[in-house]
Amino acid sequence: MAAAAKRARAGGGSARDRLGALPDELLHRVLSFLPAQEVVRTTVLSKRWTDLWRSVPRINLDFFNFRRGSREDWTKGWERMEDFSNNILMLHRAPCLDAFRLNAFFEHHDEHRHIDGWVRRAMNAMLNVFPECYNCAKI
Repeated sequence: MAAAAKRARAGGGSARDRLGALPDELLHRVLSFLPAQEVVRTTVLSKRWTDLWRSVPRINLDFFNFRRGSREDWTKGWERMEDFSNNILMLHRAPCLDAFRLNAFFEHHDEHRHIDGWVRRAMNAMLNVFPECYNCAKI
């Protein structure tokens, strides 16, 4: 038994993938509670998970998840959020979004343009709810 567990950790075992055996609807539900970056990171789990993130019915974007420490310049975190948000909204293909959560902090008018675009894209994909936007003080 210990040898099988060791092989499974090394990637060559025959251990069952119990999480991967769950139906997509249940996996989507679980993934919908995670920040968007964590959802996308699931692509490395197995071939089945490669595109699963694209159809999760909720997108959670939080500026503070893009900062790498409190001493980092805000603009670097913003640039990472901008790049990630543009890509995820372009590549996401759920038939309908149930929720779009955005927590953004910005100081300049240029960032306002990006947030407007993200909210518009999300609204185009949403039929059920209006996007929740926290801390978007200038919108």
